[in-house]
Amino acid sequence: MQDPLTDLPPPSRFLLDDLNNFASPDDSVRLPHPFIAWNRTLDIPPKLLLVALSKSACHLVHYLPTKKIIGTFVLPEASMAGNTLLPSLQDKSCCLLYALEETENPTVVLASVQYTVSAERSNAWAKTLLREVRPEKVVVVGSIPSQHFRGKLSSDEALIFNLETLAQRLDEKDGALKGVPYFPSGSVVDGLAAALLTQCQIMKLKGRLLVSWPDYDDPVVNLLTSVLKKVCPAVDFSVSAKTPLLKALRVDSDLYT
Repeated sequence: MQDPLTDLPPPSRFLLDDLNNFASPDDSVRLPHPFIAWNRTLDIPPKLLLVALSKSACHLVHYLPTKKIIGTFVLPEASMAGNTLLPSLQDKSCCLLYALEETENPTVVLASVQYTVSAERSNAWAKTLLREVRPEKVVVVGSIPSQHFRGKLSSDEALIFNLETLAQRLDEKDGALKGVPYFPSGSVVDGLAAALLTQCQIMKLKGRLLVSWPDYDDPVVNLLTSVLKKVCPAVDFSVSAKTPLLKALRVDSDLYT
């Protein structure tokens, strides 16, 4: 009588090459870890780290008149070919870190992220940034893809929503962000924005994520400026808000669903 527990299993119907497709990648082909090339090190952690992910946020950071480059966040798979010598919004494969003060230990650090970080690399990217900068508070500014929002988005209306960590919510000095609603339930935030907020929660940092619609438009820039005055009072975005946008990237359509 055959014993199904001890008998040899039947031969696989899959070829060995097909089965190897499901194996974890070899260490030799894994991408190098992202890192920050510092122009000067931060001896004292800054009080605020502002991470600009959306085009509108990068616009506001780029035109700040008093900023100084203190480092570059290097993503090994992002080619630097074609980038200009001076910071430019046309460079699509760079991430620069800025300080607002000339002092050796700035209280505010800004990161302008102009390349795309894949979902697989987002956690490693977020961990590296937060562990290297070691901020007391983090503000991330991103945008809402229309397919990730549960509901209708009007192309003529600028919107902004808020998400925050538990440490941020319990901070009585900061208080609630009045006039900015929380991100609706059922809508999705993914990629680098989600990874940064998740790492802030894990590290028990005060973290806030602002997501806007659309990604790049004059009303969005003006709305972000008014909100960031409350969130980052130490940063004056008034000059950046008055600078004309390079080009309109909005899509002409009545509704996005």
